[in-house]
Amino acid sequence: MTKSTLKKGMWLLVAFVTTIISVSCSKEEIKEALEGKKTEVSVYLKDTDGTPLNGWVVYGFSEFAWKEGSTFHAKQSATENEGKAIFLLDDLDIKDQQEVYRFVVYYTKSKKNIFGQEITKESLKKVVPVTLKQGENKAVEIKLD
Repeated sequence: MTKSTLKKGMWLLVAFVTTIISVSCSKEEIKEALEGKKTEVSVYLKDTDGTPLNGWVVYGFSEFAWKEGSTFHAKQSATENEGKAIFLLDDLDIKDQQEVYRFVVYYTKSKKNIFGQEITKESLKKVVPVTLKQGENKAVEIKLD
């Protein structure tokens, strides 16, 4: 076999594979396969009496990526009027087709939301662990004690 014959064969193979891929998958299917599906989590934050809490910071972090004792928060979102904070997660570290995320809110005894450097060992916190799968939509409720 000559170099010329090998080059022609390679080009034919590339053209064949490209044709098969373009015929068998739509643009959206290819895009989803390459980018992955986003996971959406709606966290509803409520006071002890069920009143939605507006303007509170909710943190979300991955147990798999950062281990249980970590203080690093991968995501954060503020609650809206109905106490809803939305997390769009497109980078789950999937292990066994799922990942555990923990959603956390920090506050004081007088029910004041605290965040950043205001958080101390004496701060109150509410943690809700949730198992997530890539591409699903999930609702989570955090109710203060």
